Order: sequence, then structure tokens, then C-alpha cells
Amino acid sequence: MKGVGFMLLHARFNQIILMEQHKVYEIEKGLAFIWSVRSDGKQSLTDILHHGMAAEFPDTPDTVYEVRAQTASRIRIHALEPASLSPEQMVQLLTKLRAHSWRSLQLAMICRQKYISERLNLFMAFLNQQFGVEFRKTQRLIPFVLTHENIANAINSTRSTVTRMMNELEQKGQISHVQLGKNRLIVFPSAPSSEVGRLVQTDPRR
Repeated sequence: MKGVGFMLLHARFNQIILMEQHKVYEIEKGLAFIWSVRSDGKQSLTDILHHGMAAEFPDTPDTVYEVRAQTASRIRIHALEPASLSPEQMVQLLTKLRAHSWRSLQLAMICRQKYISERLNLFMAFLNQQFGVEFRKTQRLIPFVLTHENIANAINSTRSTVTRMMNELEQKGQISHVQLGKNRLIVFPSAPSSEVGRLVQTDPRR
């Protein structure tokens, strides 16, 4: 079995890690957001990484990418070198990176929608599709905390606007919340909406 060259990083809450080219960042524990920062200062959310997910730094001129830890997180940083990986490990890692590309493409297309309400609805559908887990048999739970500030940043809006719209979604029964310990988590009443699927025709994981 070939050895894997990696560094294990214990990131603090709100720690920012500047991504390097030819490295893969895999979340072993915790939650992190991947942000792109252009030379003109424009920032965009490009992915959400929960445990077991991975991302790499795309080769984009005049843009840097950051891993921003949303909780205390354990991050495995790989050098993506075939010589250091077994065939099975390479396949597993490439599968995770294909899923990362798929999520990034969806998030980018969500942010291109004209109306904030449409961006929010599609982002909720994206969360349900990508991260929702079964809860109380008929519901779906997002198993990590997302603040209204997080959501506003993701869809290019403001926290006050997102708070108002999230309250409206809750009044309509499209979402609810549950308190689990100290965490207030988003709950959906049903399986993922197919609406987000219209943004991209083919999910590479299928």
C-alpha cells in the first residue's frame, strides 16, 4: 500500500486558511466554507464542506481561495500526487473532487439568479439535496448550523433581508427549526425539491 503524504490541521472557529495550488483540503471533522476572493475585492461562496467532503484550489487568474472554518475543524491537506496514492485512494479522492465541482457549479448558478427570493429558495433546495438527512421519518434536517449571516453571504444578500424571508418561509411551512442542544437547525418538511436540479443537467455522482 502506498503512503499518503498529508498534513493534519486543527482549525479554530473562524480561522481562515489560504488554499494552495495542487493541494486537496478534506474535512475530517467540522464544517468549513470555501470562498473565492478576486483582486477587485469581490467575494463568493464556492462550496460548503462537511465531514468527508473535499475541495481543491482551481487555477483562476487574479483570484485566491480560502477555507473558512465555521466550527473547530480537523482538515486533512493532501498533495494531489498519484505517486503517493494507491489506485483506490486516488479514485475516492477524485470522486470527492467531482462532487465539489458539482456543488460549486450549482452555487455559482444560484447566485446568478436575478431575484433574491429565487436565490434563497434555490439555496434552500441545494442544502436539502446536498446535506439533508432523514429526521422524524418524514422530514429532512440540515445537520449543522447556518446563520442568517452565512446564508446572506452565500446568496449575495443582507442578513436583515434573509431573516425576513426565512420567517416568511417558516410561516408558509416550507421550513422549520429544531433546537438540538445549543444548535438551532433548519428542518425541511419533505424530500429535496427537484427545482435545484434544473440548474445543472447531470450530477456527476449519479
